[in-house]
Amino acid sequence: AVQLDARVLATAGSDVARAVAAGELRDDLWRHLSGRTLRIEPLRRRPDDVAAIAADTLATLCALNGIEPLRLSRDALDALRGYDWPGQARELRDTLEQAAIVCRDGVVRPDDLPERIRERAGLASGPEPVAVDRPFREAKRRVVDRFEREYLAMLMRRNGGNVTSAAARSGMLRSALQRLLRKHRLRSSEFRRARERDADAAVND
Repeated sequence: AVQLDARVLATAGSDVARAVAAGELRDDLWRHLSGRTLRIEPLRRRPDDVAAIAADTLATLCALNGIEPLRLSRDALDALRGYDWPGQARELRDTLEQAAIVCRDGVVRPDDLPERIRERAGLASGPEPVAVDRPFREAKRRVVDRFEREYLAMLMRRNGGNVTSAAARSGMLRSALQRLLRKHRLRSSEFRRARERDADAAVND
């Protein structure tokens, strides 16, 4: 016989006792799992925890993808703290993963966050304003660079990091897409790992 010393951790997003009473969860399984029960409030009720979770998540993402450490601007952190997070910590992780891909200068700012979060924080005022205080060529380059980076990030995420598939969907030559990815320091391996994590999370749901 094989001896196994293991600890089982299980989570639930609903009232487990009610599920047992309704016959939706086996009573004997619940007795085995309920040795110690911790009730954790939804993330929307724990705004002070968002900063710690976000910092740890960013550090982990940077370490996994071999990129320089990133930090959150104060405005970005305030926006994260003010959001409801219906998807809990997983939604926060996915949000930061997307922000890490599109942010510049090692700082995650509000305009790197999804529109739904900016809207909740009262920051979604449309596209990034044109920098008219800069020379025309520099202002144009900033607008074009941001468009390219956001487009590439969404394209590669949708295609799971597959450059050939992404090039075909975008109508670009594979070599041209690779040049743009290098220009914006986006690596297909980052998106492949993101797809694998999403797949693992779906299996464990």
